[in-house]
Amino acid sequence: MIISVPLKWDTNEIVYSLIAPLEEMGYTLPDKLVPDISEGKVFCNWLRKERNIDPSTFPTYTHEYGDGRKIPNVKLYPNELLPDFREHFNNEWLLQRAEQYFSKKDIKAIPYLQKNGTSITKNSEM
Repeated sequence: MIISVPLKWDTNEIVYSLIAPLEEMGYTLPDKLVPDISEGKVFCNWLRKERNIDPSTFPTYTHEYGDGRKIPNVKLYPNELLPDFREHFNNEWLLQRAEQYFSKKDIKAIPYLQKNGTSITKNSEM
């Protein structure tokens, strides 16, 4: 069953930890970019490997952005995984994957990432 939920905590975490700081520095995330999908894939892989949790068992919903874009089959993570998600996003995705993600999607973001200190290494696939 697919339900419609206005926001979920992983999207909020990404807004607070990535999008808002970049916008405060003058960078606006283009509508076509969805870093939460990239982090969701990486986090799900981490859950499988590090926590032996199968995210395919999580309920899903269709996420609708303010501009009307809809992303189907978005995972609803259990609340008890919020600390793991925060840790993973801030210490794995932001520091090790954000620069590679944006270098492929919008190179204009790179100076803002570097200025914000959110991207220190280049890592593997998104």
